[in-house]
Order: sequence, then structure tokens, then C-alpha cells
Amino acid sequence: MERRKKKQQPPQSTDSIRQSRSPKLSVTLDLVNKSTPSPPRVDGIRSLLSREIYSLHEHIAQSSPSVGSVPPVDRKFSDPDFLPTPESIARGDEGTAFLGVKYQGRVARWLRPERIRWSSEDKQYSLAVFNQPHPKDIIQGRLGNCWLIAALSLIAEVPQILYKVMITKQYNPAGLYRVRLCNQGIWQVVTIDDMLPVSTSNSLVFSRSKKKQLFAPLIEKALAKMHGSYMALKSGRCDEGLQTLTGEPCEVLFLRSSDPEKKPDLNQIWASILESRAKGYLMTCPCSNKRFSEQIFSRMGLESDHAYSILDARQVNSQRLVRLRNPWGEKEWKGALTENWTKWPKTIKHKFIPSSANDGVFWMPWEQMPSFFSSVTICKVNANWHEARKRGQFSDFSSTITVKCIMRSIKIIRITSNVINVFIFI
Repeated sequence: MERRKKKQQPPQSTDSIRQSRSPKLSVTLDLVNKSTPSPPRVDGIRSLLSREIYSLHEHIAQSSPSVGSVPPVDRKFSDPDFLPTPESIARGDEGTAFLGVKYQGRVARWLRPERIRWSSEDKQYSLAVFNQPHPKDIIQGRLGNCWLIAALSLIAEVPQILYKVMITKQYNPAGLYRVRLCNQGIWQVVTIDDMLPVSTSNSLVFSRSKKKQLFAPLIEKALAKMHGSYMALKSGRCDEGLQTLTGEPCEVLFLRSSDPEKKPDLNQIWASILESRAKGYLMTCPCSNKRFSEQIFSRMGLESDHAYSILDARQVNSQRLVRLRNPWGEKEWKGALTENWTKWPKTIKHKFIPSSANDGVFWMPWEQMPSFFSSVTICKVNANWHEARKRGQFSDFSSTITVKCIMRSIKIIRITSNVINVFIFI
């Protein structure tokens, strides 16, 4: 189905990767059991591996019409609803721009994984959906969907979440895969084949995973099918990517404001980041500032209008540090806290010396983030929440939304132009 056109929402910040627009609103009701004790403080996202993040039967899954039985191995599955044609790359007028000067018609053909040309480092591995996935394994391709890749890199830190997205967890010689995505608050199971767009050299054009892992290009293709084409994934918000993959509520904290009377409390935001990190929440941030030229961003090793993952946040004495990852897997911060920076505090340098490899992962001072990043998105994944989802919609109306709650137990966490997350504490 085509990704529906959206109406411009009221500007929340002077800078954003893209404003969300939607003529209708879907409602998600999440029931949270407050009697369950809060999870203990954890040291790092991977500490969440010891607990079950999701329980599949607790989520409502809506199967797509194309879901069918797995075909025999000697007969490859071909998805009749998302054909390997130019229309699946871009539809209508989008196609001219997509296959024009910027992308130079990079899509030459569609191939099965067995015929794709993999890098020399990957040739030693066998094809697999997962092979000990790591955030550094995911590389963004020639599509402006960093909002999705940054979110995918984050959930790769928590395999329980990633494994729930891919229902088909093993390499399938028949070429049929099922992917579970949250579309405007409603879980959907999307069935796809493994025909993927490649270049003239038979290399993947869009996202890829190292070690011949298929999860990244398959998840990307499933989302492209859900919204009508790959081009429909170009540009997006950080919270949109995290909500699509996790189904969990997101909170956006703006790091600056054009209104002097609404100047954000950066100390409070920093405290929220540390608390979120301790709870194992996922965080990402868009790199954007209209006051700076692209040359300034490039000189500092950053990419403007681009989403980064927040992998870690530490405070050592008075020094506040944030560890970020560029989903491209390259191009790193060139300011303070780089490996060759001569002003490293001696008390912390031995703990946080960055990797010498140019892998897109770096530390930077928190105090400099508001200059280059417009906001921080926190995705509140929580194993102790009990949820129920109900489909609903509002007709098109004024951009000002007023919600009146009779029950005091209802607390509205976040309202966007296409999703309302309501938590009922019981």
C-alpha cells in the first residue's frame, strides 16, 4: 500500500530532519501495571540480555494479505504484491528524482542473496538472517533513511528486540521471510521475498549487514513494501524509526529553542539521558542546525540532517560524555575527545579512549551537542509494561489537539500528528 501523504504538523523546533504529516490520527492504548517493581539499574544496554524484553503473545499482530504457506525449497517464493520493478523503487514523479543525478540510476537489477556480490571480508561467512548481530554490522546504503538505520543499529544492541522484528530467524532457501513492524501503533506481519536491489556490480544498493547477515536489507524491504516503495522511506524522524521497530512510546527532548522564554533545561535533559541509559532505554538524535553550513558540519566530522544513535552517556567528575554512532559506519567527530585530542583529562582518558578504527563511533562532550544536534529521542522499552492496542482514528481537524481525560489514572505521554500514546496505569 502506498504511504499516505501527511499534513504538515506545527513546528516543534527550528530544526528537524523531517516534519511528520498525517490527515488522520491512530490511537494506541498501553496498559501499564504499576504494581510490578521497577527494573534494577543496569550498566549498558546489553545488560538487558538477561531479561525478556517482549513476549510475542502479548502483542497484536495483523498479517498481511500475502502471508501464505512456505513453498518447497526447490521453488523460490516470489512476492506478487511487491515486484522487482522500478515502481517498487519509486512511484510516480518520485522516480525521476530518485533515479536522476543524485542516485544515478544505481539500481541495475534485483538478485537473490545467493547471487549478490558480498565484500571480501564477508565471503568467509555463510548466508544467515543473524550471525551475532552488532550495531557496527549495519551499514546505510544509497537511501536517505538514516532515521531507520540509526534505530536499527540501536535495537541491534538488544537482540531480544531485534529477534522479535524478524519472525523468520533462519536463512530460508525458499526465499520467503516474515517481518513484524508497528505501523501507526498497530502491529503488522509483512511477508516478502528475498529479491534485493543491486548495482551493476551486483552489490547491494541500499542497507546491508556485515557477515552476510540478511536482517537489515530484509527489514528495510518489508518497510518499503508497507509504504509502497523504497523512495517512501527517504527522510524521517528518529522517533518514527524506533516506534516502527519496537512499538514502544518515544519522548523527544529538544536541546534548543528559538523562543528565549522556552529555553530548554540542559541539566534536566542530561539527567534524563543518564536515567534512560540506566534503564536500558534506546536513544537517538538528529544532527541539525540551520545556523551552520554543511561545510561547518563537515569540518567537525558530522553530517547535517542526519540521525545518530546514542550508545552511551557517562559523567566522570564534572566531565559529561556522550558516545554516538553514525549509521554510515564512518565519518567521526573531529572536536574534543577524539583519540588524538591533546586535552583529554588524565582521570578519564584511560577509560574512554576511542577506537582507532574509522567505524563511525565516537565520544563528544555533552556541552557541545546542543550546537550540532537539535533533540534527543528516548524510546522507552520496558519489560514490565502490559499493553493493549486498539485501532482508532480522528478525522482531519485543526492542528491544535485537545484531549480531555475524565479518569485521573490516564496519563498522556506523547502526542504526535499520527500517533497518540496513552498509558493507563492499573
